[in-house]
Amino acid sequence: MTGRDKWRRFLAGEDVGPMVNPLCDKWCTGDIEYKWDGGGAEPFEPSEDQGQFMGQIMMGKTFGWDPLFYARIPFLPNDKSLIPVVETSAKGDRTQTLTTLKTPLGDLTRIDEQGVLTSRCIKEYLEDESDYEKMIWYTSQIKDFDKEAALDFGRRLRETAGEMGMLGTWVSPSAGSVGIQSLFYHLMDYPDAFERLRDVKMELKQLQLDVYREAGFDFMFFCVGGMDSISPGYYREWLEEEVCETISWWKSTGGFTLWHGCGHVREYVELGLFNKAKPEMLETLSEPPVGNLPSLSWARERLDPGIITKGNIPLNILYEGTPEDVRAAVRHIKSETKNHRGIHVIGLSDNVLTGTPSANLHAYVDEGYRA
Repeated sequence: MTGRDKWRRFLAGEDVGPMVNPLCDKWCTGDIEYKWDGGGAEPFEPSEDQGQFMGQIMMGKTFGWDPLFYARIPFLPNDKSLIPVVETSAKGDRTQTLTTLKTPLGDLTRIDEQGVLTSRCIKEYLEDESDYEKMIWYTSQIKDFDKEAALDFGRRLRETAGEMGMLGTWVSPSAGSVGIQSLFYHLMDYPDAFERLRDVKMELKQLQLDVYREAGFDFMFFCVGGMDSISPGYYREWLEEEVCETISWWKSTGGFTLWHGCGHVREYVELGLFNKAKPEMLETLSEPPVGNLPSLSWARERLDPGIITKGNIPLNILYEGTPEDVRAAVRHIKSETKNHRGIHVIGLSDNVLTGTPSANLHAYVDEGYRA
């Protein structure tokens, strides 16, 4: 049974034994050097996105968990002047990236900083109403992309993942155009522009999702950013309809959804918002100090029994604990889900941190598969 077939059977409700899968989007372990050993030459140039994708494959091969892979298709606009201009520079021990989008109304710029363990946005694209007009124009233009090139690239990604595991991509609601710190002000000051941008982004997202499914991608990694900060009221007004419709459409095409939310989601569980959206899988339902849920079993009692849960070992245990600390954390997750056999995947509270010891990853996998 291949890894991809195991996921298919598990999602169909079959008992295939324990499922073990950390959120892992790149080569993460700090004491083993990355080396491609996936058969033949590396299939892609080691750009940031494809380098991370190949790292995921080698992490799955090295540690033997049930792989879920994450990759992006580059949607290149037919008008090449619309391709973002990216410049990087070193700022001490961090890397700063300046991205510029060219429009006839003026440039849009974003600045990000990336460190070993953390990243942050220093400047968003959208700062005032004129920036919204620029982004509405830009988003409308890039709907005209090279579909055949996108399909070809997506099929190469699917072929590279092979039958080892499922392949997905990151998807977010279209209202997530501005940082959480500015969201309230923009909604109050530019409500019409905010809504028009959301609508044109929805149109672009649907065109891209059509390509992902046609290329053979299996799942959406659905990220509702800022769930630990935004209110359920905002979610219901601006996000819920699109979230539910997108998940339902993707399911109708034969794909599944893995919803990723931050740890502070107690109100969303209590109000039944996850149950209404009905993703096939939900991560991560974390207890304090990572999240605000009383316990994983508390959440499971309130969630639709058809929703598979995934998580939720704290990253600091995997990163700086001992192998026995990791094993104890895995056993705790099992104890919290022992009465819900077959509907929980042993995972983490978020993405594996760069530099995580390989001994801890081996302990996590070994303990996860123990009966």
